Order: sequence, then structure tokens, then C-alpha cells
Amino acid sequence: MMLVLCLIWGLQQVALGLHRKLPAERLSAVRWLGIALAFASFLVWFWLLRHYLASRLSVFSFMTPLFGTAFGVWLLDDPLEPAFIVGTVLVLTGITVVSGYGWLKSRA
Repeated sequence: MMLVLCLIWGLQQVALGLHRKLPAERLSAVRWLGIALAFASFLVWFWLLRHYLASRLSVFSFMTPLFGTAFGVWLLDDPLEPAFIVGTVLVLTGITVVSGYGWLKSRA
């Protein structure tokens, strides 16, 4: 569904001539993100799936927004709000409970 919507949006941009108004730097950035980084992330993801259980790895997909925001704060000087810190602690607590259940159970 998402692919179909992206194709429709792209065709609309071409039909209206809006694609010519984008600077080359932006198009290059989109190509880099869409091709190189997506390809690299899929390679890493499938390598991890070959070595670890999918049930354990799926929990870490919840950390994607945390990494995105942390890199935004670090690289782009985005403001770090207290609500994000509270949310980060809650997400990491949930990951620890789900992923480390066996370890926590053996220590208790």
C-alpha cells in the first residue's frame, strides 16, 4: 500500500513538473537514503536474523525512533525535551523486561 502511494505521489510530481524544482542536493540525499542506507540496513538485519532469534531481534525495532532522535540531537543540534527522556527510559525498560526475562528470572 505504501509503495502504491509513493508511486502515485511520484507520478503526480512528474505530471505537474514539480520534480524540476528540487535542488540536486536534495535528490541526491533521497537517493542515498533510499538506496545505500536501506540496502545496508537490510544486509545487517538479515545477518542478525541468521545469528539470533527473530523474537529477540524484533524488540529492538522499538529503538529506531530513539536512534533517530538521538542522532538528531547529536548531529543537528535538535532540542532534547524531558518528555523524550522519559519515553526513552520507558522504552528501554520495556526492552529489558521483554529481552532479559530469562536472565532476570534466573537472578531472582
